Amino acid sequence: MELDRKPVAARRWYHWHEPGTTKEEKWLIFKLDLNILTYLCLATHVRTIYILRFFCGMAESGVLPGAWYIIGSWYKKSEIGRRTSLFYFSATGGQMLSGIIQGGIYRSLKGHKGLASWRWLFIIDFVISMPIALMGLCVCPDEPKAKRIWWMSEKERQRCIQRIKEDDRDPGTVSWNLEAVKTVLKSWQLYAFCIAWGTLELTCGVSLQRWMVLWLSSVKVNGHKKYSVPEVNFMPVGIGGAQLVWMLIASWTSDYYRNPSIVIVALGTVQLFCYIVFAVWPNNNDFIMAAFYICSAYGAIGPLIGSWLNSSCGGDRTLRAFTSGLTSSVGFGLGTAAQQTMFPVSQAPKFRPTHGFIFGIVWIVFAAIVWCGIIMPIMERRFPPRPKETQTDLDDEPHPSPLPDQRQDIIASKLS
Repeated sequence: MELDRKPVAARRWYHWHEPGTTKEEKWLIFKLDLNILTYLCLATHVRTIYILRFFCGMAESGVLPGAWYIIGSWYKKSEIGRRTSLFYFSATGGQMLSGIIQGGIYRSLKGHKGLASWRWLFIIDFVISMPIALMGLCVCPDEPKAKRIWWMSEKERQRCIQRIKEDDRDPGTVSWNLEAVKTVLKSWQLYAFCIAWGTLELTCGVSLQRWMVLWLSSVKVNGHKKYSVPEVNFMPVGIGGAQLVWMLIASWTSDYYRNPSIVIVALGTVQLFCYIVFAVWPNNNDFIMAAFYICSAYGAIGPLIGSWLNSSCGGDRTLRAFTSGLTSSVGFGLGTAAQQTMFPVSQAPKFRPTHGFIFGIVWIVFAAIVWCGIIMPIMERRFPPRPKETQTDLDDEPHPSPLPDQRQDIIASKLS
């Protein structure tokens, strides 16, 4: 007796996976393929590195909006700021660790096995990324109402769902149709956060560590470089440590007062002061170094904008997902263009011919102080989020019809 079997589709030339491959297996294969595709240590020309870095950017493009979306799905408004900062801790910690690894590789692996130190750097990056991909596949959760993750009990999942309902952000159903697109396009969040993140990225504060590396490399004493290559790699690590402190202070303050705009204005003012120092560029190297470390306040603005976006979208999952993705894309696109045109490496560290820091000062004033500090709070008060209409499990059950006597009482009460 033959067992019933599901028909398996024949494999076509355009199929990347074998027929019957599960969704989880496809994601794992996708991550592994991208790791192999971006194996930069095999590059023999700078053009090859440019092409492979393009694929790296494609793989990384969904990380930030995806993280914003998942964090906003699990935490209340009073918690999102700190949890978003906790996610940014990993990025900042990665930058700090990267500087330490680069310095160590340069000293210990330069020329080892006939390979340059930069090739060893990419090899080690590849080795590190493999367990991270496997870990993400196994432990990262979906939304609370999606399939339960293995490390969470059903009781815990239901409590998480209830917590979001108590916060008036119970997510409705996601429907990608014409009506949903119209709703997204009419929302103030889509445009406000794209402008906020985009103009903030135009300040190019994300390049702060790179600028410090270029400055340390240019400092000379008696015609000789003052700092060695390992020192140039190690000293900017302090910027990441200062960013962690700024993130802690900013996220706790924002969650406590439920007012991210005031905190963003304060952080933007600190960045504005440091950019003025860079534009003037005094002869005191110690003062310039202190300005680099203090300017790390910029790193605390991103988590606040991400948490603000989640809170303002309420329970509209479609709006939250689309706004997160477009905001991230617009910001990084504008930031990359600004870095190439206003802060080219050939003009580092002062960027005088392009007036880079003057350019940054203008956008700091607009993004952090005018837009996030004045205009967006007005928009949020003018257009509060509308709660999504959702049904509980009890709503799905049929309600008993009133008895005849009850009907008469109801009719009499309405007539009176």
